[in-house]
Amino acid sequence: MNPNINKFKEITQSIANLSKGKDLIHRTEWGEINFEMAETDVKSVIHMALDLCSLPIELLPDSVLTQGSDTAERLMQHLQQLDGFSLTVGGDINNRRNDLINRIHQAADEFSRTVGLWIPYLSYHRGDAEENIKKLNQTISTVEEQGKEHLLKLSKSNNEARQLIENIKSTSAEAGVAVFTQDFSDESIKNDATAKKWLAVTIAMAIVTMIVLTIFYRQSLGITAGSTLAQIVPILGCRILIVSFLFTITVWCGRMYKAMRNQALQNRHRALGLKTFRAFADAAADTQTRDAVLRETTHTIFSSTPTGLISDNGSGDADSNIVQIAGGMLNTATSKQ
Repeated sequence: MNPNINKFKEITQSIANLSKGKDLIHRTEWGEINFEMAETDVKSVIHMALDLCSLPIELLPDSVLTQGSDTAERLMQHLQQLDGFSLTVGGDINNRRNDLINRIHQAADEFSRTVGLWIPYLSYHRGDAEENIKKLNQTISTVEEQGKEHLLKLSKSNNEARQLIENIKSTSAEAGVAVFTQDFSDESIKNDATAKKWLAVTIAMAIVTMIVLTIFYRQSLGITAGSTLAQIVPILGCRILIVSFLFTITVWCGRMYKAMRNQALQNRHRALGLKTFRAFADAAADTQTRDAVLRETTHTIFSSTPTGLISDNGSGDADSNIVQIAGGMLNTATSKQ
């Protein structure tokens, strides 16, 4: 065996072992002095030495082995000097550090040019590259097969999800109609109860007003012909004011009753309209028929229905806008089903 091979292996192994359990850049005994400027070179040569320890260096030409051994030996000496650097040795500390950094840099460059360029060649002949290529091809094939399987599963899942969405839309539409129908029905019941309370208050206020009018009438019979105008006017003014106040409250309570009763009838009408909504939507055969049916159904549900209780003047435009908006939303919802 070529003696340069053993020599080269011993030196590279020594370089690789040099940093084990040691910090070659910072040390406590150095204080503020450090070798950060040489950190890149030190790490580079140590990594190359670790790689060379596992590579078939016997494949290197004799000239490369000879030159590489000499370069590695000089590099090893500089690294040993770095490992044994001391502040107690004579001379300027910064100059000694900078000089050592320069020598390490030069030796690392020479070692990289001499041996580092051969590492890919040695790695290929060790079989790593070829084996990695085979593993990569196998991995690619496996990934392609798994990708095809995942695509099939994804396509199947998409179809199932699409069908599920269609079912959810249909169910949600029916559930939404049922919920809103119940909401309108509950609100109608509440409006009816409130209207009854206002009716009772209106009747009570009407009775109070009649009682007060009766009392004032009887008291007016006691006014004699000799009463002066100055006596009659204050009494008459107070009575007119009281009666006007009671009459106004009675009328206002009556209007509140009419408003609540009208709202109850409107909500009841909407609840009944929504109950038949799904039947109209499902009965539509084509898009044009569905549009016409839905628009008329929406107009029936959301437009204001005359009840005779309150005046509907000025509400036509607002009702028309509501019908257009609601009709468009319902049309879009049912067309997706």
